[in-house]
Amino acid sequence: MTAPPTTANAATTEAGHSSVEERLDRMESRWALRDLVSNYCHGVDKHDIDLFMSIWHDDAVWRIGPPFGDFHGAAEVRRALVDVIWPAWRETHHWTTNLTLTFDGTDAADGVCDVNCNGATPDDVMQVVSATYTDRFERRAGRWAIARRDVVIHYFSAVPGVDLAPPAE
Repeated sequence: MTAPPTTANAATTEAGHSSVEERLDRMESRWALRDLVSNYCHGVDKHDIDLFMSIWHDDAVWRIGPPFGDFHGAAEVRRALVDVIWPAWRETHHWTTNLTLTFDGTDAADGVCDVNCNGATPDDVMQVVSATYTDRFERRAGRWAIARRDVVIHYFSAVPGVDLAPPAE
């Protein structure tokens, strides 16, 4: 059983940050990074290119791997979404979960989360994708953004016999 915090150690957090300012910055940073992960999904799924591009640094790397490829810099990341991903899907619905964050100083962090994506191709074939995102986040000039996202796809499978009709009213 762990002893309750004492006056000497009550202000120290997991990473050894002790000042209120450091602890507040770490909490705010965690929320900012979670928003980046969520806004990736919202940007892709809602075809919101401005939101999607707002999560990346200009020199970011998006390594999707097979079957899509790797993309370097904001222009290539944008092209990947607009010219590769969106044309391949009529719609997508991403859900990320299990996000863990590890900070490397005050202006860098690594994140890992899992994603499940359901989608439909332009010819209405239902697809299910399971993957893991490994991210490098950096705060530059006071702004957190993704510096690198590596995607490892565990499976990418059609779901035969699924009717994609909307629910009855």
